[in-house]
Amino acid sequence: MSARNELESREQQAYTPALGHRALTPLYDATIALATRESVWRGRLLETIGLRSGERLLDVGCGTGSLLAALARKTPGASLVGLDPDPDVLARARRRAEAGISFKHGFLDEAFVSAHTPFDVVAC
Repeated sequence: MSARNELESREQQAYTPALGHRALTPLYDATIALATRESVWRGRLLETIGLRSGERLLDVGCGTGSLLAALARKTPGASLVGLDPDPDVLARARRRAEAGISFKHGFLDEAFVSAHTPFDVVAC
C-alpha cells in the first residue's frame, strides 16, 4: 500500500460517521432536529456566536453544514468555513451551501491551521 493510500485509509478510520454508521447519514439532520429540540436552541446559539458581517468563522466538525447555513442567512457578508473528516456529510453540506460558505475535508491540525487562519470565531 502506498504512503498516500495508507494515510487516506487511516483518516477514513479515524472518525465516527454521523449517527455512528455511514448508512444512517441521510437521517442525520432529521434525527438531530427531533432528538435535541434543535428549534429551541439553534436561535440562541446563533445569538451567542454573535457573528458580524466581514468576520471569518470556522466550524470544526461542521457535519451537514446546518449551523453554517443558518449563519449565512443571518449574517450576510461573513466568511464561513466548515471542516469535517466525513466525506458523506460534506457532500450533504455542499448541496445545502449558501453564499459565503466553503467546506474543507480533513481534521483540525497544524497543517490546516497554517493554511487557513486567521479566524475571528471558531465553533466546535
